[in-house]
Amino acid sequence: MGFSPLSTWHNTFYVSQFFLPTIIVAFCSVRITWQLRVRTMDKTGKIKRAVQFILAVALIFIICFFPSTISRIAVWILKAWHNECKYFEEANLAFYTSVCFTYFNSVLNPVVYYFSSPAFSGTFDKLLNKLLRRKEEDKDQTDSTQNDVSTVDNRRI
Repeated sequence: MGFSPLSTWHNTFYVSQFFLPTIIVAFCSVRITWQLRVRTMDKTGKIKRAVQFILAVALIFIICFFPSTISRIAVWILKAWHNECKYFEEANLAFYTSVCFTYFNSVLNPVVYYFSSPAFSGTFDKLLNKLLRRKEEDKDQTDSTQNDVSTVDNRRI
């Protein structure tokens, strides 16, 4: 578990794979958001949704990649301070566990893209309204049948 040039290169590259894209994503997100807010007339509808979408993509990127990067740095630091494996064993386990979040980014991005689509949101709203109305109708029917007494020709007995 020593410091070979290859392991140092690998650790440096792994950490830079987070910080460089994070700087680029943050810079581009800020610039795009600023341009959208300054140069357009529609400040409430489409622009608001676009800004929310940009921020969601940036936030998901950071949430997914940050834990594995920080835990990798912790492993690297503990490895430099201690020669024995027992000191950085838990940090190494945290690193391999947090790598799952890194791959989860590939799942979340298409979901965000799908939910941000105006066509989807309209379809989703319609479906949700239908479901809510159907539940309300079912509830109303249940309430009315529970309150009814036997009837003959729609007259109460």
